[in-house]
Amino acid sequence: MKTIHKYTVPMPPESVKLELPVGSKILSLRYVHMDRGLFLWAEVPAGLTVEKQAREFRAFKTGDGIPQPDQYIATAIDQHQPEVYHLYEVLAAE
Repeated sequence: MKTIHKYTVPMPPESVKLELPVGSKILSLRYVHMDRGLFLWAEVPAGLTVEKQAREFRAFKTGDGIPQPDQYIATAIDQHQPEVYHLYEVLAAE
């Protein structure tokens, strides 16, 4: 069984570290105007005994420099301001 959870993503340039169950899949990123913030939704395995792993995510504005190893996840648009945000998973350089 699986479920969908919502997580807050801080505005750039801050990052967020989440303890997600192994096998979690990021579904979307949205700018929620009522909350004036970014949120991601993840499909996660259900259950209390599911192993967790630390993952780090960071949003970038259009035009920001993005570290080479980071992996693109999703884009969100603020419909009331001229801002577009792009979510990346922070990966260690190899």
